[in-house]
Amino acid sequence: MNSGDSDTIGASKGTTEKYIPVIGKVAENKGNPNHPYYYYLPSNYDTNQVWPVVYCFDSHGRGHLPVTKYKDLAERNGYILIGSNKSKNGIGWEETFSHIKIMTEQVDSQLIINQKRVYALGFSGGARVAVSMAVHKKGIAGVIGCAAGFPRLEKKLKKNFSYLGIVGSYDFNYSEMLQLNRILTKDNINNHLLIFDGKHEWPNLDIMKDGFSWIELNSIRSGRETYHDSLIKYSYHQEILKTDKMLTDQEHPLKLYRQYLKVVNFYSGLINTVKVEQQLEILDSNPMMEQILEKQEDILKQEIEIKKEYTNALTEQSATWWETEALRMKELIASEEDYINHCSYLRVMSHLSLISYLQCDAALKQNDLETALRYIDIFSFIDSSNPDHAYFRALLLAKKQNMNEALNSLNKAIELGFDDMDKLKSEPLFSTLIDQVIFRTL
Repeated sequence: MNSGDSDTIGASKGTTEKYIPVIGKVAENKGNPNHPYYYYLPSNYDTNQVWPVVYCFDSHGRGHLPVTKYKDLAERNGYILIGSNKSKNGIGWEETFSHIKIMTEQVDSQLIINQKRVYALGFSGGARVAVSMAVHKKGIAGVIGCAAGFPRLEKKLKKNFSYLGIVGSYDFNYSEMLQLNRILTKDNINNHLLIFDGKHEWPNLDIMKDGFSWIELNSIRSGRETYHDSLIKYSYHQEILKTDKMLTDQEHPLKLYRQYLKVVNFYSGLINTVKVEQQLEILDSNPMMEQILEKQEDILKQEIEIKKEYTNALTEQSATWWETEALRMKELIASEEDYINHCSYLRVMSHLSLISYLQCDAALKQNDLETALRYIDIFSFIDSSNPDHAYFRALLLAKKQNMNEALNSLNKAIELGFDDMDKLKSEPLFSTLIDQVIFRTL
């Protein structure tokens, strides 16, 4: 991303200059400084046609992240991407809705939007924002919710938008997403749940490619877009090839089951899916498949109790105990050959990583440095590759005025993948370290 690419010519009151957007590059719109957002316009964007748009919401307000991550998909499929810099965890719903209203009005006034094809995409807390946008704002055609389900809704859910859930099989919100999928399916709401082998994270490009396929196919199914026979046949054929390869590679039956279900839900009503439906029915009625699905349900119930025990242990057991226990769990994960058990162990560790993060954050905000140190140590044992434990340690050391060690921890966080420079720059404790950290990063 070119961080220097930005436009400050807004459609605000009194502006007489013509708005000229950046095309073919990720750019930041600062026309309204209180509601900035990143955007991407396809390189062939022009004002002689209307364009579908996807509004993206990150749980930490990093609008550049999804826009940069998925710009190639937007380019290939002809979509505008908008990434909110304002919406994030901790902001109240009233402020969030106000921001969405202002941001969408600005986009509508500056770009040529196909109002029949407006979509919302979000990750974690941002997924809940994306759903809320669809519930409270008219005209949202579809939502892609990654790694989290619905917020608590005051309004009754309408059936006028499609929903695609995406979650990693190691994600601590995996069970929530499964339950949501069952509820929406029972209520006859057009939805599907994509499951990939991964943790609590924005899906990679290959997974999100399916996300764009979902909204594209649904736009054709609903009549918002004209029928593309060659496009549908080609993409369907690719899915069949993928299915055949899974059979040849003897993938786990649960993965094959998900693939059959995906093909049916994506292409039903657009192309003849009878053969795949029959294969799904045969697999679904197979006693072995029934046992696998039952086992997964049993494992998910067991996880609840295991998480409770471990959560209690976080407050009761020493950091030394956790160092040993985390090592034991990692060895168990490495040696486990059963797919369902393997995923379960990883979800437990993912849950513990989240709880450790929250405990570190709370202790530091309360200035309880002794407790913070204990949780930071535990966090580093549980999730050693997570940059946040190193960032928390840097905060702790800065609070103790140990700036050299704080700098070392910040650099460690960056080595592990910490990339939220806005958060880093806005932290007063690091004001004397910024130049050194930025220099080393560059």
